Amino acid sequence: MNSEIRPDAPADAPVNPADPYLRRAQTFPMLTDEQVERAAEFGVVQAVPRGTVLFDRGDRGVDFFIVIDGAIEIFETSPSGQTVFARLEKHQFTGELDLFSDRENLVGGRMAATGQVIRTPR
Repeated sequence: MNSEIRPDAPADAPVNPADPYLRRAQTFPMLTDEQVERAAEFGVVQAVPRGTVLFDRGDRGVDFFIVIDGAIEIFETSPSGQTVFARLEKHQFTGELDLFSDRENLVGGRMAATGQVIRTPR
């Protein structure tokens, strides 16, 4: 059961209510139409093809992205390959603490489906 929610967890692992991935609406919130319209004034709408890497682990000064359509997958890279742990869709957005600091990004993000994003520089 837990492996359906967290693919990296064993199937018989107990569900942890403190797990942020179980609180999807809080961990990966969705903006309203009005919020997206207001945010668009500060960025640039871009068409982006599937597979385009928007940012990678170790990057600094990464832009802020809001999905208009299509999807962004958030992944982590390890010696054994890449693991996608989140998929952001319409009206969801990217962001780590690096938006407010010059800290290295901990994860990567790429277009999982061709679409449009609002790209806003920090």
